[in-house]
Amino acid sequence: MELTLVHKIYKDSDMAIETLKTLESELKKYSEEMLETVIHIRKGYERYKRKASDILKKEKLGLDKVGEVTKMMADNGVKRKIKHRHSESGVASMLIKGLHMGVKDIDHELDCLKDDVDKKSIELARDFLVFQKDNITSLKPYL
Repeated sequence: MELTLVHKIYKDSDMAIETLKTLESELKKYSEEMLETVIHIRKGYERYKRKASDILKKEKLGLDKVGEVTKMMADNGVKRKIKHRHSESGVASMLIKGLHMGVKDIDHELDCLKDDVDKKSIELARDFLVFQKDNITSLKPYL
């Protein structure tokens, strides 16, 4: 069974969770509503990471985690960008760009599907895509 899609969802979710945790700690000076939106998005990524993890473990495959150096670089990048984006609009714009990258990546993966991809993986990827697009919509009022 081809599980490239599931691996991609796991890694994307893992990276997003770490980035959003950093962002949450930096959002103390913003509105409670903005912070709650970011927390809601992080919890959604945690659900998808768990779903992908369950599928990979069931198939007795290892979890392809994002490396610590990559996470540290992303963490520093978020902190640096927050310093230059002094508004909720700037933060929302940064998040929307990240979500758009995720949508583009999953769209590409879905376009390049192989014949041996199972329906459960495709369904998870399509749900993940909808999740990301819904989050883009939820962030637009902050622009």
